[in-house]
Amino acid sequence: MIKIFSTTILLLIVNFSFSSETIIQGNAKGFEGKTIRLTAIQDYITNTTEKLGTATIKDNQFKFKLETEEVIQITLTIEDKSTSFYISAGKVYNISLSFDEEWNRGKIYDKELSLSFSFPQPDDINQLIKKFNNDYAAFFEKNAVLMANRQAQKQIDEFVDQVNSDQRYSRDKFMLAYVKYACASLQDASFYNKQKLTANYLSDSPILYNHKEYMLFYTQFYDNHFKKLILGSKGAELLKYLTLENDLISANKYIQEQIKVKNASFAELYLLYGIFDVYFDKVFNQKSAQDILRQISKNGATKENKIIAGNILKKIQFYGNDNVAPSFSLYDVNKELHQLKEFKGKYIYLNFWASWSLISVKEMQIIKSLHKTFGDKIAFISINLDDNFEDFKAANKRYNYTWTSLHYGNQFEVKEDYQVFTIPTYIIINPKGKIESSQAPNPETIGDYFYKVTK
Repeated sequence: MIKIFSTTILLLIVNFSFSSETIIQGNAKGFEGKTIRLTAIQDYITNTTEKLGTATIKDNQFKFKLETEEVIQITLTIEDKSTSFYISAGKVYNISLSFDEEWNRGKIYDKELSLSFSFPQPDDINQLIKKFNNDYAAFFEKNAVLMANRQAQKQIDEFVDQVNSDQRYSRDKFMLAYVKYACASLQDASFYNKQKLTANYLSDSPILYNHKEYMLFYTQFYDNHFKKLILGSKGAELLKYLTLENDLISANKYIQEQIKVKNASFAELYLLYGIFDVYFDKVFNQKSAQDILRQISKNGATKENKIIAGNILKKIQFYGNDNVAPSFSLYDVNKELHQLKEFKGKYIYLNFWASWSLISVKEMQIIKSLHKTFGDKIAFISINLDDNFEDFKAANKRYNYTWTSLHYGNQFEVKEDYQVFTIPTYIIINPKGKIESSQAPNPETIGDYFYKVTK
C-alpha cells in the first residue's frame, strides 16, 4: 500500500505534483540534528504502527517522499513529541512544526507538536476534517444534556442529514465516509437500534480497513459483542466449531447469521476482533484462539485480515508474558557492545529512558539505589532513547550510572520489539530469557518484588 522512496533535507516551494508521489516537507525549528520519524497505523484493530521512514533535520528542514494509493493518516514524531494529519496520493504538503512548552506543560506522555500548513487549501482533506470536527464539537456541546438523557434523537437526525448533504463533504470519497461513520458512532453512542445501524452502515458496505472513522465505529459497535455471544444461549454452537472441531468455515457462516451480514470477510474480521477483545479475559480457550489466528494469518479471506491476525498474535504473545525477550546488540558509553544473552540466568530489570524526560531521569536515580541493594542478583539494563549518542554519554557522566547503560543507536526496531510507547517503560525478563512482565512496576514500587525473587 505504501512505499518510501527516499528522505532528504531540501525544501521545495512547489505545492503540486504531477505523479502519484506524495511529498511531506517543511521546517522544524528548535530540533536541529534531531531524527524525525514518519509512521502510520498498519491496522486499526491492534493499532500496530508501521515505520515509513526517518530523516535528519538539517538547517531546520526535512523531507519525505512516498507513494500511497489512498488517503491515510500519518504521524510525525520527534523525540517524544508527535503530530498527525492525513495525506492524499500525489500531493505535496508544506508544513511547519514547533513545540509549545506552555501548551504541553504538565504532560509526561503524548506531547504534541504544533502543526501548520504553509499553503492550506479549502478542499484539502485536513481542512475539511477540521471544519467537520468543529461542527461536530459544537453540536455535541449544545446537545450534551439531551443526549445524556436519551432525548436527542430528533437533533441527531437533523445534524446527520445536514452534514451528509453538505456538498463540501460529498465531493471526496474519503471525506464522505469520514462524515458517514462519525455520524454512525454518534448514533450508536446515543442508543440507536443496533439492527438498523447494521443495515445502514455495515451489512452491505465494503470494509474500510484503512479508514480510521470506519474502524472506530466498527470497534465501538462490536465492543464486548463477541464475549456476550459466546457466553450467551447461542454461544455453545460457535464454541463447538471453534474449539472442538476447528471448523472455521462453519464458524464463519454461524457468525454471519448471528450478526446479520453476508460478507465472509466481515465475519472473519468480527472473529479476529472478538478474539483480541476477550483473549486475556480467559472466557475463550487461549490455545484454540492462537490456532485460529495462525490459520487466518496464513489463509485469511483478505490480505488485511491476514495482517490483523499476525499482529494480534504478536500482541498477545508479548503481553501474555510468555514471550522470549527480543534480542539486541547495543553500545555502552565506552562504545563496548553488549547483547541481551550475556545476562541470561538472572532476572533482568530493563528500562527505557531519555535524558530529556524528567520523570525517567528522576526514576533512574531510584534505580541507582536498587542497583546497590540488588545488583549482585538482578541485572539492571537501561536503554537510552536520545537521538544523539553524545547526549546519552553526557547524562551518564552527569548522573554516574554504574550499571549497564546502553544507547539504542537509532535502532527503532528495539522500541517496536519491546512495545515502547511511553517513556519511561519498565520490563522484567526472567532467568530463562522470557518476558515476565511487559508492564513492570516502576522503581518506586518494584522493591518488594525484588526481595521476593532474590530470597
